[in-house]
Amino acid sequence: MDSQLSIITGICLIVGTFLSYFIQYFKLYRNKNNDGISHYMLVLGSLSSMTNFIGLISVETHDNVILILPLLQMITPWICIFIFYSMFVYYAKKNHKIRLFTESLLLKTTDKNNYIFRNIKLGFFAYIIIVIILWILFGFFSINYKNNTLYYYGQTMNIIASITSVSMWIPQIIKSWKLREPGSLSIIALAIHAIGCVITFVYQVFMSDQSFLIGFPYLIGAILETSVIVLASTNICKKKEILK
Repeated sequence: MDSQLSIITGICLIVGTFLSYFIQYFKLYRNKNNDGISHYMLVLGSLSSMTNFIGLISVETHDNVILILPLLQMITPWICIFIFYSMFVYYAKKNHKIRLFTESLLLKTTDKNNYIFRNIKLGFFAYIIIVIILWILFGFFSINYKNNTLYYYGQTMNIIASITSVSMWIPQIIKSWKLREPGSLSIIALAIHAIGCVITFVYQVFMSDQSFLIGFPYLIGAILETSVIVLASTNICKKKEILK
């Protein structure tokens, strides 16, 4: 019964992750801009999901215990947030071209827009390079997985995942506070994702017997996501009151 419950929970988490991100993808596509979404949140979030997955697979490879469902459940957020990140960069580039064209008609230029877009490009390419390096290290340590090097590498990845998971929502909280509205950030997607993070924490730590460090980023993520939801929802309510 416990095994069946664990399997059902894992599958529901995977489906729920795809659902929450699909809602976010749709809002981003509908708005066709990246307003209200923090670039640093996506960078740190992508690093958190990736290092969390590498940490899990490194530890399981070292222990010769490969659990497919937990791995699928861990790789899903990484894939989803990378798609989110890619869409963010795409619309940043598209809107940057529109701003440049508008500024050329007005015979003026804004260095700030160029600076922001340059940082987005550099951040995205830096992330790709980091992904390649970390997987090369995983492959290198896996050759001699019988020693403890791979295990310590995995635990290091889990620690990095915990740190980036804690810090990723801070820039988004600041961004949402300055903007005073969600923008292209979906509140519904955040709510679904926050609930999923809590369930993921319980699933990984208590149902799959994984290390607490593997589930900890999801617990912290749920708390901070809730802060973003409360902040954005409060601002929405304030605007509605003003309109009345």
